[in-house]
Amino acid sequence: MYGYIKSISRVLTTVALTFAVIYTHAQTNPQEIKTDAIAHKAIRLFNAHQADSIYALTGQVFRQQITQSQWKQIVEKQLITLLPLKNCTFISSYNNVSNYKVDGTIMLTFNISLDSFGKIENLSFVPYREEAKSAPMTDVEKKTDEVAMKVLDYLNTKQADQMYRFAAQSFKSDLDSATWHNVIEKQLYPMLPIPKPVFLYSRNGVNKYRMGQLQYLVGIDKTDKFSTWAIQPYYEDAKKIEKVASDNPLRSKLDSIVNKWLTGYIQTKGNIGLSAAVYYKGADHYYNYGETVKGNHKLPDVHTLYEIGSITKTFTATLLAKATIDGLVKLDDPVTKYLPDSVAANAGLKDLTLTQLSNHTSGLPRMPDNIDATVTDLNQPYEHYDEKHLFAFLKNFKAIRAPGSSYEYSNLAVGLLGVILEKVYHKPYEELVKLYITQPLQLPETKVRLTEEDVKHLAQGYDGAINPVAPWRQQATKAAGAIKSSAVDMLRYGKLQLPQFSNPLSKELKLIHQSTFQDAAYTIGLGWHYIQNEHDAVLQHTGGTGGYRTALCVNLNRSLVVVVLTNNASTGDGLGIELTTALMKTLPR
Repeated sequence: MYGYIKSISRVLTTVALTFAVIYTHAQTNPQEIKTDAIAHKAIRLFNAHQADSIYALTGQVFRQQITQSQWKQIVEKQLITLLPLKNCTFISSYNNVSNYKVDGTIMLTFNISLDSFGKIENLSFVPYREEAKSAPMTDVEKKTDEVAMKVLDYLNTKQADQMYRFAAQSFKSDLDSATWHNVIEKQLYPMLPIPKPVFLYSRNGVNKYRMGQLQYLVGIDKTDKFSTWAIQPYYEDAKKIEKVASDNPLRSKLDSIVNKWLTGYIQTKGNIGLSAAVYYKGADHYYNYGETVKGNHKLPDVHTLYEIGSITKTFTATLLAKATIDGLVKLDDPVTKYLPDSVAANAGLKDLTLTQLSNHTSGLPRMPDNIDATVTDLNQPYEHYDEKHLFAFLKNFKAIRAPGSSYEYSNLAVGLLGVILEKVYHKPYEELVKLYITQPLQLPETKVRLTEEDVKHLAQGYDGAINPVAPWRQQATKAAGAIKSSAVDMLRYGKLQLPQFSNPLSKELKLIHQSTFQDAAYTIGLGWHYIQNEHDAVLQHTGGTGGYRTALCVNLNRSLVVVVLTNNASTGDGLGIELTTALMKTLPR
């Protein structure tokens, strides 16, 4: 799931490869000249495959982030594919970070900075982008820009405390200091140095900047403190001139409301296609917009397949409920009961339960800190993270808070739950989904693994830069986000959550709807989250992968179901929540 602009969204990346925007000028100061000598030496060592010699050039800050063994894996598994490196040409310097244009197997930007001892502090290679120019600013936008740049400077120098001093009280109420430090240090520090931002525009008082594949959003209040602050995957939001194709008949109020929201999304440059479905007053309604592949002029249909991402977690929760009803597990069972002895011996795991894995209160992080070293393809961040790596992480996991005490979204936790269920049933995850959910619920187009025929119906996914990407290949994290499905199947799946539809899994679905955790911000069942609504109980789950964003919402009181499936890594998940909210406000009960 990806956050709205008041949250700080994790961007899946590795230490070795992020993205940058380029600004050109000549070297002008001693620091740049000193850095230049180390940069060219590092390039020579890369070409000579001397990872250890490069590591010898690094300082304490770099080594705190990456051990020597991790560095060797990054070089040998990732950077080696970029070699040989030639024509290292200085471009610019920002915050003591020097940027170079380098010819590798692809055109690259090489970013490097030194500490006060002349040792490498940060180093990254990134796909090269041509020079970008900032738009002009009004006086109000300049005022926001001053705060934005100060905070970014503090980020690049790893001063999370100083950054938080610029937060407005309203922001601090939503995000306390401890959580702020956790997010900044664990999610953003590994991405440093953040490249110089390019101002695009300001909307509703929020300045938007582009930083390669990232966007930077900052808005300030009357006290000149930021009330909105986020670094997120970049998405295009300029509008298309030509009208995008759709099969929306525009005959009813429902059609018109749906069209208003979906047109706003699909007419945005960079968004390719979507399939949506609504169940309202006993009838199914389907809407398709755009293309299945950029430029093919083929409208998606109700059978077009999309990765549904984290909506998969509701399927995993259903499997947990089935195992509970079948008497194979208990919801309050400790996870250590199902782990190898060498892993279960870790005292940090002794109070974790199966319920806490499903409702995101386990205390396990969003993703484990040993995943980056397994990445060989940035478009497949989970491909090589297997059970062996998962258990290696758990052996050394140290809890920072009591399980069940607070909410922290965790792909890792649900991935672990899937591994446990595989062991309980002695079957692979994809077989569990098929045998116990998709077959009894008659969801033939909902699958973990696609056949050659299925692939023909798969909408091509696109990343934030509108590059085509393949569905994620996963091992130990399958249960967190590996399912693909269609609008017709997802609408049926949503309808079966409603109490009036009896089905073979009625008991299991009723169980996963029951609240297992609640605080001021969240109400969670098993897998499902609830939209905060004073009148109705509304289930929701969104999904996000490398090339898809999705949402499924179910109003249990009004028998309203909304499905939105998109083949872009942009804002389709938020669109589903927004459309559901709009329909609840404007349609008669």
